[in-house]
Amino acid sequence: MDQAFFCGPGNIYRAEILFKAGVHPNILGRDLGRERFDRVWYHTVDLLQRGFVQGSILTVDPAEAAALGNPRLRRYIYNSEKCGRCQGKVQSWDMSSRTCYACPACQPPPADGGDFGATKGISAAETPGDVKVFVS
Repeated sequence: MDQAFFCGPGNIYRAEILFKAGVHPNILGRDLGRERFDRVWYHTVDLLQRGFVQGSILTVDPAEAAALGNPRLRRYIYNSEKCGRCQGKVQSWDMSSRTCYACPACQPPPADGGDFGATKGISAAETPGDVKVFVS
């Protein structure tokens, strides 16, 4: 998610919110649809409130951490080699000078790879890097 549109939570929360919502970071915000948007919104509010109350970034539900056999698990994928939920390999890459994290099993990538402009028939070469698309 482009921080110009989804700003505030920061990189740890971004990775963990998208993970909990089951949304791959390469899915453009305009392509989320209502159901996925609502999941992202729910987990954003839930995790930010939890962080405020706990005074710490704790994204794994304590009951799930215990059920996974790791009661001290604090994050699912951020800065991790393995997914805290399925133990699959976490992928990481740079996006706009920030590191993105995703578990391909828990956050299936978009069919088109999620390149900027791909859903509108615009090639990445035709889209200047400094252009921000906003659809209201």
